[in-house]
Amino acid sequence: MEEVWQSIVGDGPFSSYAEFEKKLTEYERVVGCAFAKANASSVEYENKRRKQIIPTEYVYANCTFKCVHFGKPRTLSTGQRKSKRVLPLDCTARFKISFKSGALYVSKKCLEHKYHELVPISSNLPLAESGAQARRQQQKETKKAFKKKQTKAAKKSKLQDASTQTGLTEHSGSCHCGAVKFKVWAPENVDVFDCNCSICTKKQNFHFIVPKNNFVLLQGEDNITTYAFNKKLAKHTFCKTCGVQSFYTPRSNQDGIGVMPHCIDFGTIKSVNVKKFDGQNWEDSYAKSNISVYSKE
Repeated sequence: MEEVWQSIVGDGPFSSYAEFEKKLTEYERVVGCAFAKANASSVEYENKRRKQIIPTEYVYANCTFKCVHFGKPRTLSTGQRKSKRVLPLDCTARFKISFKSGALYVSKKCLEHKYHELVPISSNLPLAESGAQARRQQQKETKKAFKKKQTKAAKKSKLQDASTQTGLTEHSGSCHCGAVKFKVWAPENVDVFDCNCSICTKKQNFHFIVPKNNFVLLQGEDNITTYAFNKKLAKHTFCKTCGVQSFYTPRSNQDGIGVMPHCIDFGTIKSVNVKKFDGQNWEDSYAKSNISVYSKE
């Protein structure tokens, strides 16, 4: 590690913090590690304390950098770092930069990484982007994914609790290739609508309707494409790989999901009651039917 450090970064002098940061970013990419700032003292702060004025391009009078895995181990389910990809794993890698003799220098250096793999921060970020920016972007994406996962888990848990009280059954379903998978909470005896509009006739769009909150997409969000036509109210979603539509958003129930009973795993649907819907005369049929109630909670 020392040899790589000297060939890319070196111990100084650095004529500005930007020069040092650019070299550190390249080192992080080449080695596959990531450092985070800790115990930093800014130039602005130090200039208030000292008679000597440090030029602002040095940013820090002194700053310690630690591996993002530095510190005592924690698990993802506890502590204050739930939303971050990186966790303390007892790594000891660290170094310090300080302003002295008119430049920045590196000192107190330990480059030995322990108890974790060396993996690049993010292969899709340009090299010129700073390590700090790369870490912020990584943590932002991870936080977003973590919150999404938490929301799905909370929604699923809530539905499971509700299903025991309302008599709903948990159904699992998927497309043909398995790229798209979902769960839906609905009665075991379902009312299935058979519509004769142009598209439903073409694809035999038999479906039962549930409130949106009774549906959880488990996987395949990035493998779904959508077809819409005419008023573009109905969203005909289907798998990009196998082409199967296992669920969609009906024009009649914008607050619900239409689920294909033939895409539900065998065993949980006990019976099907087919109801005709005259989609060729959509407005009249909608006004006369009670189809809208199926998406109400």
